[in-house]
Amino acid sequence: MEHLRIGIVGNIGVGKSTLVDAASKAPLNEILLSTIPNRTNEEKVYSFQEKFNPKVLDAFYADPVGNAFMAQIEFFNGRLDRQIQIEGCKGIILEDRTLPEDYHIFGLAQKILGNMTEEEFLAYQRNYNLMTSKIPEPDLMVYLKADVSTLLDRIKERGRESESSIPSEYLSQLNELYELFIYRHVKCPVLVIDANVDTPIDEYLNSTINKIAEEIRNLDLRVTT
Repeated sequence: MEHLRIGIVGNIGVGKSTLVDAASKAPLNEILLSTIPNRTNEEKVYSFQEKFNPKVLDAFYADPVGNAFMAQIEFFNGRLDRQIQIEGCKGIILEDRTLPEDYHIFGLAQKILGNMTEEEFLAYQRNYNLMTSKIPEPDLMVYLKADVSTLLDRIKERGRESESSIPSEYLSQLNELYELFIYRHVKCPVLVIDANVDTPIDEYLNSTINKIAEEIRNLDLRVTT
């Protein structure tokens, strides 16, 4: 096995970054590393957090219609750059939001909500299809699923000013698109995690990472780069 790609997918505020960060560090990373057959010292758990230009994100939330196309291209390019970095890694790779989400969730949402013109969306769609045609899905997707009320609470807790005005209707639309994406478009195995939890965060993370490890053991690990 060169590497195993695990996509951590889900709505804004559902806890993807928290999970990816915890699972890539001791002691919880050992739970995942224990699943690697014939493990060597070269193999690690790599976390690829979603990175974005905060100015672009702020501009999008302030004026979605005026900035959706520019923002979507910016975020998509960032995810493409991440794929290049992934190629040199050996071990388990945790991806905070995946390339397919760019189109199936956020790109489509901008079209549905009228934030992109038809011409803008078609240009974005052509670019997406061209650039991703030879990039495979992750080997496993972990779908963190939460109600809109939970998402709003967590967005408020983390206190990003640009996110303070996200309407519940937008999160609801994204949740609907995630359901369509997971159950109609994703071909790889999917582990669904109920993220509407009141348990202590350490307990939730430990339980979730153990579930991921169990799912990894059920995969055919003869994966390639």
